[in-house]
Amino acid sequence: MGGFRAAAEQIHLLFADEDEHYTDSLVRLDREQYIDYCLRKAGYQGIYFIEKQLTGKGGYRVIMGNPASADAYCYQAPSGGWFFTKKSVPRETEGKRVFCRHNSPEEVTGRIFSMLKNQGGLSMAFVMEPEVFAELYQDQTAGEELRNLLETVKNSIFLLVSSMKADESFPVFTERKEVFGGTFFRKFKKVFATEGHFRFYEELKNELGDGFHLWNQMKREELYRMLQYLWLTERSWQKLPVGTLERGAEFLYAWCHQPELETPKGLRLPEKFQRNLGELRKCLKGQPEAFAESLSEWKRTDRVEAKLWYPTFSETADVRRLRQGIREIAGPERQRLVWKLGRVTEIMVCPWSDFRKLERPGLQEMLQKMEELKEENCRSSELAERVLDYLYYSFRSEGQYDSNEVYQMKCDCHREIVCCTAMVARMEKLHEKRQETIRKNEQEFAQRRQELKEQCERDPVYGEVYRRMKEKTLEPGVATDYQMDISQKKGVLVSLQQTIRTEKQYMISGQEEIAVQKNSIEKLDLVLKELMAEKNPTALASILNRAGIMLKEQGSMEQKAQNALKEAASLFEKEASFLKEEKKKEETDREVWYV
Repeated sequence: MGGFRAAAEQIHLLFADEDEHYTDSLVRLDREQYIDYCLRKAGYQGIYFIEKQLTGKGGYRVIMGNPASADAYCYQAPSGGWFFTKKSVPRETEGKRVFCRHNSPEEVTGRIFSMLKNQGGLSMAFVMEPEVFAELYQDQTAGEELRNLLETVKNSIFLLVSSMKADESFPVFTERKEVFGGTFFRKFKKVFATEGHFRFYEELKNELGDGFHLWNQMKREELYRMLQYLWLTERSWQKLPVGTLERGAEFLYAWCHQPELETPKGLRLPEKFQRNLGELRKCLKGQPEAFAESLSEWKRTDRVEAKLWYPTFSETADVRRLRQGIREIAGPERQRLVWKLGRVTEIMVCPWSDFRKLERPGLQEMLQKMEELKEENCRSSELAERVLDYLYYSFRSEGQYDSNEVYQMKCDCHREIVCCTAMVARMEKLHEKRQETIRKNEQEFAQRRQELKEQCERDPVYGEVYRRMKEKTLEPGVATDYQMDISQKKGVLVSLQQTIRTEKQYMISGQEEIAVQKNSIEKLDLVLKELMAEKNPTALASILNRAGIMLKEQGSMEQKAQNALKEAASLFEKEASFLKEEKKKEETDREVWYV
């Protein structure tokens, strides 16, 4: 952390959320204090935090966190340049900090110019938000003068600090191009001139190199210092052997950077997306025993390859709907989809170069489909996975270099695979319902037959009437009450048996339709693999033609399957009343009559 070298860049960008930081001697600092610490460690003697005042009379405030900076500040009004008043600025204090107030951008830039021109070898760092810098140097002449000064003054820097929320910095960088896209920021200008669809902050890092800084990365050494601080400041933690802290840092590092690694049972940790050392320390503060137990159960895996976390936009309602939908549809197997879900949501919150134009094809359709399946209480981890594969490709994260024709065909294939998988999920759910219906009806059938047999054994007259009705030898008008009761019970048994037979027939046809849909999925998967591997234009044209025919055929098969589902739904609606109706028929089923 740190590394704000003027030799690398004189305009540095730092992206860091408010958090706790620990020095080499384990002093705990907030973000501003740690920036000051890193700058002093890098050798800067004058360090000035410039912020915009949003209350009172407005204007700007220049804060100096150490005596050396305060002594070097230009309190007297510099002559000429961009400073229009001769009035000196009073020196104010706030705790150990010294600060000065200024009413206009010209007052601030005038003093900065004066200090840079008359620095006397003093190395200085001016710290501010990108928006403040844009306001101070939006005037082209002021920007040119600063650029010329920095060409001669090589030991001072400007450090532009923003949070890891792209909502704050991305609009400033992209909308204030007169500052960040002008000649003053040549490397920024190169990023803006780059054509294509790329991740804005990653490209910015590639151009700025050592002038681009990311904090809140939950590095091993940061986690180790946090645990050391806990051990030194909390008596309950001193029961743990100090040698376990290094392994503890390894465990926390793996937990932070491996989405699939779940929080151990019995240990309370903050949400991973917070990436906040302070929150992590507060959670661990009262849990030394639980932490030690988790360490004893944790098995060190292969070396964790942690990628950098870049600024992202805040999660939108669509991102939250997608997370919730995948969680509900995938069911118990959702953990294995964490990585695929993460790469899709990362694209959705990533500041792309063409963010304003970026579309999310298929997103609303997939969200709607998952909500429909949720209402049907239908779970399928395969469907959740197919949805994520479709979205990942349709956002052009992988297919940005495909031709439009190939891209559209791949999207259509992915979408059709989702539809087929959803159909399979619904049919399998229906298959389970039919199995349950058959089981219940068979139980009821057996129970009613047994009750009829027992009643015949208890009541000899009832048994004799039953025997004669079975043999069709009972005279009309004899034992009419018994005849009515037996006929009613026989009718229920016949209805139950017919329902069982019908359901079994539907199960057979449903299994055949499931096999058809799964076969379609396999064929579409094969087409996707061929499209991915084939580069020859002639061969690609042949594959596209074949895929088009396949999708057309699949459309008619899908309609047929939809009709089968509707018919089955209608059958289930009628079933409740169907079983309650009394069936009176002249002909009887020999299997039912046999007791």
